[in-house]
Amino acid sequence: MLSAKMAQIILTVYPELDELKRKYAAKIGRIRSFGYNSAGRDAERVFDEYIRSAVTLDGLKKFGTTLDSALGLLGEEERAIIGGEFFEGKEKEAIILATGLKKSAFKYIRGKALKKIRVYVEMLGFDEETILDYFNEEPAFIDAAEEVAMRFKSLERFSGSGKVGEVKAEDAETEEAECGAGEEEIVFFGALEGGEELRQA
Repeated sequence: MLSAKMAQIILTVYPELDELKRKYAAKIGRIRSFGYNSAGRDAERVFDEYIRSAVTLDGLKKFGTTLDSALGLLGEEERAIIGGEFFEGKEKEAIILATGLKKSAFKYIRGKALKKIRVYVEMLGFDEETILDYFNEEPAFIDAAEEVAMRFKSLERFSGSGKVGEVKAEDAETEEAECGAGEEEIVFFGALEGGEELRQA
């Protein structure tokens, strides 16, 4: 089953998938154009660029269909929680208020929804190694991985008070339990050498 961190990375990048597919389709069209190939570029490098782009586009299409299917399995409250947090950028306490759920119910439903996504995405062929093989060099996934990493670190450091503090303190315990206490940090997208250059390319 996908880790909790990987599940949050793919949900964070999900709203960008259609734009990413358009970007790679346009890039492939440009690479195949007469003007691009008659500009004195090295043929082997052009071919390698074409293959990498085509493989990534194919991966994005399959991945998008897989995530669409996984999200389609969610119930109404599960969709409200996942959509609010990952697609609309709402704070968790705002989602609790909007849905009228108790904090304990929110935690349970959110955890169940994430588990459904983690199990189903891997069942349809996208385990962590496959996701990295397809998308390790894609800047959108790099940025999503960094955002999720910061989210986990913030939860680990958080020591607030009051209702908001209580929610975030519970988040920290929940995420730690999902990931495994003391779990070795996984090297995700763009953490490899050259990640910064890839984001700026």
